[in-house]
Amino acid sequence: MWASMLLPGIAGPPVSIKRGSNFLYLLDPPGPSGAPTTVLGGPETSGSGIVGLGEPMCDALVYEPIPYRSALRDGATHVLVCRTKPDGGNVCGRPSLFERLIVRRFWKRKTGLGRVFKFVSNMRHKKIYAEDILYLNSKTSETRPFTSPVSPISGPSSDPYSPSSPHVMSVALPSGSPEIGRTETGRMPIFSGVRRGFAAMYDAVVEDEAMRGRGMEIATKIFCDDIMDTYDPEKEGWEEWCKREGRDPWGGLGGDGR
Repeated sequence: MWASMLLPGIAGPPVSIKRGSNFLYLLDPPGPSGAPTTVLGGPETSGSGIVGLGEPMCDALVYEPIPYRSALRDGATHVLVCRTKPDGGNVCGRPSLFERLIVRRFWKRKTGLGRVFKFVSNMRHKKIYAEDILYLNSKTSETRPFTSPVSPISGPSSDPYSPSSPHVMSVALPSGSPEIGRTETGRMPIFSGVRRGFAAMYDAVVEDEAMRGRGMEIATKIFCDDIMDTYDPEKEGWEEWCKREGRDPWGGLGGDGR
């Protein structure tokens, strides 16, 4: 989606996509005729850059707020879902007046996608999100062995809860964890959010049971406060701090760690 990052809710038209058998072709926004025709990439054009009409594609937040369903449809058998919101939140809250104004302005007036406007206005995207949370919580609490044989989901009729369904695990911050605002630009709040996310992931995947629950302790050692003392927009604070302390920033990761 073409968008302005300066003001919330200020966005251009959805990016147009032409689906091929093996490729997605990105098209230019509509011209005076209203038809997007110029391909920005794709081998079938043979340099001409001209194709037929494309399909407008919008933010997946509308139809897939947590993008794991696409992975299952594509045949994934083991899926790790990293959520950005803490557990325990209200997943079906009513939108604010500001959000309702943005929805009407963007989907109905600016892009003319009335069906999407109706879908969002009826809170159907929230229904999908609530279903996702229930499903992910159920799958994460499963006790079957991670190595047990599974079968990819073959279609809408497949039972996502069957004993042979794909392994799906979600990781989220504990209930009550502070959230970073959408327009937050402060270094320390964002840095603290990185710590909390690292701690949650560490506690979820660390193999040594004696280390579980120590994620924040480890995060504080790796993402220590001293990193914030170094600020250069052209350099990474973590690497600069390691150089100052005589440490290898990628030690133990193998190679250059990237």
